[in-house]
Amino acid sequence: MQYGRYEIKHNLGNVSDVVVRPAQDGIVPQSPFEEMLEEEWVWKADGRISDMVIGGERDIERVTFSLPNFPDIHGLPLSSGGAHWMGRLLLPMREWDLVLDSVAPPSRVYKDLRREGGYAVTHVGEIRKRDGSVFSTSRAEEVIEYLRYVLSFACGRWTAPVLSVGYQRDGTPVWADWRAYRVTPWSGGHTLVDPVNAEILGGLIACTDSAWPDSYRKDVFQYAVNYYIDGCAGDPIELATSTFQAGLELLSWAVLVEELQLVSRRDYRPSANPAHKVIGRMLSHWNVDINVPSHMPSLAEAAVSDTANPCKSGPEIITRMRNGVIHPKRRIGARRYDVEAWIDAWQLSQYYLLLATLAYVGYEGPFRSPIAENKYAGVVDTVPWGL
Repeated sequence: MQYGRYEIKHNLGNVSDVVVRPAQDGIVPQSPFEEMLEEEWVWKADGRISDMVIGGERDIERVTFSLPNFPDIHGLPLSSGGAHWMGRLLLPMREWDLVLDSVAPPSRVYKDLRREGGYAVTHVGEIRKRDGSVFSTSRAEEVIEYLRYVLSFACGRWTAPVLSVGYQRDGTPVWADWRAYRVTPWSGGHTLVDPVNAEILGGLIACTDSAWPDSYRKDVFQYAVNYYIDGCAGDPIELATSTFQAGLELLSWAVLVEELQLVSRRDYRPSANPAHKVIGRMLSHWNVDINVPSHMPSLAEAAVSDTANPCKSGPEIITRMRNGVIHPKRRIGARRYDVEAWIDAWQLSQYYLLLATLAYVGYEGPFRSPIAENKYAGVVDTVPWGL
C-alpha cells in the first residue's frame, strides 16, 4: 500500500499520457478513455492507494513490464518502424533471463525528460526462467522486488518494474501486478551505470543476484540502497550528507562486526571506536583511499579549520560536519562550513557509500565515480579492491 498525494490529468490533446487501467479481462493495460470526454479535467487526492495484484497464485512462463525513468544505456541493435538504435540489454541471472529494451525513439524520450522532468516509460522488460520452465506468480513478485532495488541503486533514484503482466505458455495473460511502486521524478543526478558501458549493469545484477538469497545480506543491501538514494537527492545538502553517513555506519557494523568479526559488539561504541574510525577501517579494508581528494580544496580547508584538533581523513571531517548538524552544542557554538565544503563532503560521502555497497555485494568492475572531475560518457573508474 502506498500513501501520498496523487494527481491525474486528462487533456484531449495528449491522450497518450493518461493513466491506464485494467481492460475487461482484468490483465492487459489500456487507456481509461474509451469514450472521450469533452473537457480537460484534473483529479487530485491525498491518501492511500491499495495494492492491486490481479490473477492470484498460478504458474506462468514469462512476465513483461514497463520501466520508468531508467538511464539510456547502449546495448544490442533494435529496430521499429524504420528507426534503428542500440537499446537491448541481455542481463542473465542465476535462474532468470532478463531483457531490457529501450523504447523508440529513445533520444526523444530523454530529451523530453531532461527538459520537463517528471516521468516516462524509458524501457520495457521481460523475465523468463533460464531453463524455460514455468514459475509461480509469487516467484515473479520476488524477482520484481529484487529488480526494484538493484535498478534503483544503479541509477541513484527510485524506479521499479510497473504494470507487470504474467503470461501462460499459450500467450494468455493471467496475472498482473498493479501496485503503486515508488518512482522518483527524473533528475540529472549521478548514476553508477554508464551510457556506453553496459557491462556495469550486467556485473551489478550478477553480484547482487548472488548475494540476495542470504537474508541478512539482502536486508543490509536494501537498507544501504535506501540511505544511498535518499542521500543522492542532495536537498538539503547537510541532511543528505548525514544520510550517506548513516549508510556508512550501517555497512561498518555489518562488515566489521557481523561478517568479518574484526570488531566486537562491545568495542563497537563511540568511546572505543568513534564513527569515523570504524568507517575508515572498513573503507581501508577495501583499499579505498580515505584521504581528502586533492581536487576538494574547500573540504581540505574545513578539515584543518579547527587548528587545535584538525581532521586527518575524509571520514573524520565528514563525521565532524555531520555531528555539527545532528548534535549541535550550545557551549561551543555552531561551527559554520561554507557551501563548497558541504558540496565536497556530500560528494565524498556518496563516493564512500557507493563503493562500500558495491564491495559488500562483491562487485568487481568499472563504475562511474561521483567525485570524478571528468563526467563524460565512457569515463569510468575501477573499484580499488579489483586492482
